[in-house]
Amino acid sequence: IVKSGASGDVTLSSTKELSLTGRGPTKIATILGDQDNSDISMLTGKSISGSSGDISIQTDDADSGAGSIVIGSGASGLFAGADTLIHSGSSIAPGEAGGLLKFTSGDGGIGGDLSVVAGAGINGHGGDVRVSAGFSSDASASIRLKGGSTEEVSGGIVVVGNSDESVTVSVYGGDRGAGSIVVESGESTDIS
Repeated sequence: IVKSGASGDVTLSSTKELSLTGRGPTKIATILGDQDNSDISMLTGKSISGSSGDISIQTDDADSGAGSIVIGSGASGLFAGADTLIHSGSSIAPGEAGGLLKFTSGDGGIGGDLSVVAGAGINGHGGDVRVSAGFSSDASASIRLKGGSTEEVSGGIVVVGNSDESVTVSVYGGDRGAGSIVVESGESTDIS
């Protein structure tokens, strides 16, 4: 267990490799504070000519069931809930793309699900789920939803609204014209 004293900072640094190992649980935490507590930061060093290095967080394989990884924010008692932000890197080089942000569920005899769920509203409406493409001064980016495919039956995309809510699909216009909405069904080789 690595802890800070009197809600101070925790700094672990090394010029080569830094390992925290143990047979039991390994925990890095700040202790209880009367006011704002201290932060825990994990970052690689800046590089002048090469890569700044990677940060990998993963559990190891297991013969029975591998361990899970949980990333979350604590609950708030008086104010709005804490945010959890995941952001890929930007690039300032002309013509180079920003970093890829990819969420992939696991493969298996049955593929793992990927769920995006907004929070429930206890005294008001629930949270929204918003998916938006990036802004561009040249050409607008796209949002693509594609169902899975198999040798037998292809998967579908289902959009369902509540009983008292409508489903709206819209495309905004731009200086060079508005985009299109294309609804297209798949083809089948079985005509029986």
